[in-house]
Amino acid sequence: MEKIRLVVFLICVNGIILSDGFCRRRRSPPSWGSWLSWGGCNKACGPHGTMSRFRQNVCSSSTQQDVAVCNRFCYNGVQIIANTCQCPGHLYGECCSSACIAINNCVDIQCTTSQDQYCLKCEYDRGEGRRAFELVEVNGINNRICEKRCSWRPDSQFCYPGICTGEPSLTCVCANGFTGDNCLQIYEPATVDSCTVTLQRPGYVPREVTCRTFHSKCDSQFHT
Repeated sequence: MEKIRLVVFLICVNGIILSDGFCRRRRSPPSWGSWLSWGGCNKACGPHGTMSRFRQNVCSSSTQQDVAVCNRFCYNGVQIIANTCQCPGHLYGECCSSACIAINNCVDIQCTTSQDQYCLKCEYDRGEGRRAFELVEVNGINNRICEKRCSWRPDSQFCYPGICTGEPSLTCVCANGFTGDNCLQIYEPATVDSCTVTLQRPGYVPREVTCRTFHSKCDSQFHT
């Protein structure tokens, strides 16, 4: 009897003796090899870069994968928000690495690709009626170019007193009595309706007086 028990003990050294007296083989934990080197990153930039490495079970063909993030950044100082590079209007691309193609005389350009650029504001925009350039549609794209208009700029016609006409509005029609490229020449005598003079004498408060008119000229008699 003692011999039988000894045999059972020797057989079950690497196993488990169950309550029914039978011996079952104990499972060995998986035996994994060392991790291989990290693979290359799948993205050069942007919010989605990952890289992987693997190891293999030495007793089977099964493998394990380990994943890490990499190259997660945006160009031009742009931040990743909500898993996206939040490009400002003048930049585009997954990493905000590309700039919109320039539009002459535009100070606020927008685009989402290399072909759809448009302008929100042209140079020298002083509000309605005081713009040196106007936004114009080209090939179905609104605000595609900034087109010159009559203005105060020295490289343009400022047409005053007068009115610019045509598209683009570069044809100047001067007011009556004025002529020249920018309506600066007077060819008819001016009609003076009134004139105001400020009289100033040391030690006295300045006094503004209005003169009477006569035959388009102010006479020398002043009255308050």
